[in-house]
Amino acid sequence: DVQRMLDSFWQRLTQPSTRQDALKTLGCHEDASPAAVKKAYRRMAARHHPDRGGKQSDFIAIRKAYEAL
Repeated sequence: DVQRMLDSFWQRLTQPSTRQDALKTLGCHEDASPAAVKKAYRRMAARHHPDRGGKQSDFIAIRKAYEAL
């Protein structure tokens, strides 16, 4: 089971469309560093958090994009 999960993780990570979509959702360039991605995620999450008046669906999309990266 662990090997299957690891294989699935690496397949999702290397799929260009998933990575491209995730970067686009967070507003990052393709060559963004991990620190820049994290900063963009935190900024977007704070802006769209449901407790701060944002939409839950937007927040979930932002969280999934960050998890994909």
